[in-house]
Order: sequence, then structure tokens, then C-alpha cells
Amino acid sequence: MSKVGKNTVASVATIMCMVFVLSIVLPLSGAQSVDPKPVTHVTVAGTFNDQTGWYIYNASGTWVTLTAVYNGSGTGHTYYKINNTGASYTTYTSSFALPDGNHTLYYYSVDNAGYTEGTKSTVIKVDSRPPVVNFTINGNKNATTGYYNGTNTVNLTASDNCSGVFNISYSFDNNIWTNYTSNITNLPDGQITLYYRSYDVAGNVNLTSTLINVFNPAIDVSPASQWYTGDVYVTFNYDYPGSIDHIDYTYDKKTWYQSFTHGSPSIYLSMEGNTSIYYRAVGANGISDLRFMWYGLDKYPPTIGISIDGDKSSSGWYNGDITVHINANDNGSISHTEWSWDNSSWNNYGGPFKVSRQSSKTIYYRTFDMFNRTASGSTWIYFAPGSYDQGSMSNSVWINGVLYGPSSGTSPSGSETPISTPTPTYVFKPTPELVPSPTPATETTTGSNSPLALAVLIGVLAIVAVAAAGAYFFVLKPK
Repeated sequence: MSKVGKNTVASVATIMCMVFVLSIVLPLSGAQSVDPKPVTHVTVAGTFNDQTGWYIYNASGTWVTLTAVYNGSGTGHTYYKINNTGASYTTYTSSFALPDGNHTLYYYSVDNAGYTEGTKSTVIKVDSRPPVVNFTINGNKNATTGYYNGTNTVNLTASDNCSGVFNISYSFDNNIWTNYTSNITNLPDGQITLYYRSYDVAGNVNLTSTLINVFNPAIDVSPASQWYTGDVYVTFNYDYPGSIDHIDYTYDKKTWYQSFTHGSPSIYLSMEGNTSIYYRAVGANGISDLRFMWYGLDKYPPTIGISIDGDKSSSGWYNGDITVHINANDNGSISHTEWSWDNSSWNNYGGPFKVSRQSSKTIYYRTFDMFNRTASGSTWIYFAPGSYDQGSMSNSVWINGVLYGPSSGTSPSGSETPISTPTPTYVFKPTPELVPSPTPATETTTGSNSPLALAVLIGVLAIVAVAAAGAYFFVLKPK
């Protein structure tokens, strides 16, 4: 055989050996290997609050189950302990219950071949009991009828020894709830049921109700408290036949008066000014809380006058600077007061003001009450003649709308136009949606670092080396 032919045969043999080797090595190198150590999974039976991480009350309790997957011998044992890292492990035989509290569960499994799983841990928080809610009421209780009279206050408190109190709320109809932040004082009249509840952080709820008898009747008083321009008849209106006997009222909380029968005018007010009235309901079930109203009577328009401080001569003129005081009076309320030198451009009067000695002139002034009724006037102010050109002197002057002296003229006048007066002038968060705890996925490991795969690879490489050496010595080496 020629040298070229021998080389060709050797090359073909070498390629076939390599193809054979690769056909074995490649599948083995990509195959998955199984970790012989067992894998343990934890499942918890109970209602899980995924917003707070707590397992809450469940009829079947909160039970823990440990399940081991054995990849080697296929059988073995699982061990666990709760919280105390220094305690010995317990051999797991069946599902077990956890008490209330925040727990850390440690666990692992060992198969019969001796493969041991690394220790794992998970936190499990359990709260199976709702909070405790306490109710107290402070008030004046009628020993005969059992009704609470006057001002009553309800106090609510809650406690929880596990996850803690989340909130307290109350309701008078078990429908509309109000977050409790302070004592309840707005108890309605009659036989009422007060509902109150508390949620803990885990989501457990304690709902309770209490029946309370309250004498706190609604009384409609007309007309409303505000200012009026005439006399006022005050009427007490109520619709509790047999419950309210009469209405007591007082002006000073010392001397009490009894109102007339239902529907009749009880109080007649005619004195100007602001009147305060306190009143309460009296009946078979006791005396209600004390209430308040007020009425302002401003029956007449305001009045206005002027006074001037300064050095005034016997002739009636002022020898120097003066201070002007404008005095507006009203039994109701002065809205504002103004003054002017020309009866056209007006200045707001905020208090006494100084006027320097100058030419004699007239000062105009006016005031308005809350109903826009007015009073006005004007006064001639004489300053001592001297270097000032005051023109001709006059013996006549208008003072508060009255002409003094022989001269004739027209007095400034104001208008009275009454107008209408303006009237003076307790969330619970929803229970979080509960979802079951997710089950951990099965753990598997893959790779090409299996001892078997490495052994096969080394063997194949040895075969390739022997085949190459044989080809060289028996085919390619020169003879």
C-alpha cells in the first residue's frame, strides 16, 4: 500500500473514532443529575392575612405539615423544633398545631442512605383570639327608671395580647361605623343600642352591643338665634307625649322658670340688646342636658354725636389744635362710622383724631348699624381768627342737624333703610382580603458535574488516545 493510501486510511480511522467518542460524551455531559439529599416542604392550614403576615382564627386551628421528598434511598426521617435554637429536635410523625404567637420553625430531613438536608427555617405567626373590648358610661342615671340624664359619655378600650389592637369603632345602627378616637358624647334619645367593635392586627374582630336608655329629647326652638329688629316670641317645640312634662329655662343659671304647655309661646322678649337663655327638658325619666340659645334685639336705628377737645375761648372758637371724638351708639351693633370735610369724600373713623388749627369749616359724620340703618350729623368748627383768611364771620352754625343763630339754611339729613341682617354664625379600614399561604416549589438540581459522567468522559478519552497511538505505529509510522 502506498504512503498516500496509508495516510487516508489513518485519517478516516481517526475521524470515526472521534465521532464515536463524541456520540457518547455529549449526551452524558448534558444529562441531569439528581441531588441525593432529601428536600422538605412546609404547609400551614389556616386563614392567612397576606397584608399583615398573620394566620388568624380558623375553625380547624392552625396546623403545620412537613413533607419530605427523598431522592436517594426513598425513605428516611424529618426532624423539627420551634423557636428555641438550643433545644433538641423532635422527630416528625404527623401534623402539629401551633399556639398563638410569633414562631420560627426549624426543620430538616435525613434518608436511610445517610444523605442529610441542610437545616431550614420559616416564620409562622398565629393569632386565634380576637381583642377584648371594655365599655364604660359616665352620667347621671335615674335610679327609678334606669335612664341616663344630662350629659353622658361613653368610653371604649381594647386590648390584645398577641398581634395587638388595630382599631376601635362604634355605630348606632350596626351599619354606619365611626372610628373611636375619644369619648362618645352624642348619645341620641330613647332606648338605643350602641354597637362597638375592635380589630387586631391579624384581622380578628370582636363585635359587641349594649342597650342604653337615654333621656335626651330633641327640642326645636323657634325662631333661630340671631339679631332681630322687633320683639320676639320664643317657642319650644317637641313631639314626646308623655315623655316631656315641661321646659325649664333660665337667664343666669340660678333662677329657673317653667315654660307654658307644648306649642304655646314660652318666652316674650322685648328688651334691646343680647339675651342669653339656657333651657332643659323635664319629664318622668329625669332632666335632660342643659342647652343654650341667644337673641339680639336691635329695634331702633343708631345715634351719633361729636365732642371736641381743645382750648376754646369764651367767644366759641378754638385757639389751637383740637382732637375730634365721634360717638356712635346702638344697642345692637355698629357696622362702621365715617367722617368727611366736604360731605362727599369719606374717611373711616377708627378712633379720636387730631385736627390742626386752620380755617373754620364744617365736619360731617355718619354711622351704620348691622341693618344698614344710619344716623348722621355735622358740626361747624370755629378756629380763632388771626393770620388766616377765614372770610366773613357768621353767627349761625349747624350742630347735630339743628340750626343755631339768625341765618337760615338746610340741615344735613340721614336716611334709615332697614335691610335683612345676616344670621350670626366622629374609618375603620376594611378587613384585609385573606389568601392561603403559597406552597414552596420542589427543589431539583441539574448539571454535568456528576461523578458517573466524569468517569465515562475519562474512559472515552483514554480509548481515543489508544486508537490514535495504534494508527500511528501500525499505519503511519515509516517502515
